[in-house]
Amino acid sequence: MLKQGDLGRSDYETAMKMIGFRNVLVHDYLDVNRNIVEAIISKKLYGSILDISKHLFGLIEHQSR
Repeated sequence: MLKQGDLGRSDYETAMKMIGFRNVLVHDYLDVNRNIVEAIISKKLYGSILDISKHLFGLIEHQSR
């Protein structure tokens, strides 16, 4: 996504962190860092996934035309 220019570096890095955290939640949930979860919730970082998803879906929609 980064190499193709679909996402800027910041959004790409955020997406990679989200994917990594999702993997921890699914595969290693006993070792989830509570401070990270609290920061995600208190800083409303979960909203980034919506913004990135909207951007990527827009690209898909544009390419399918």
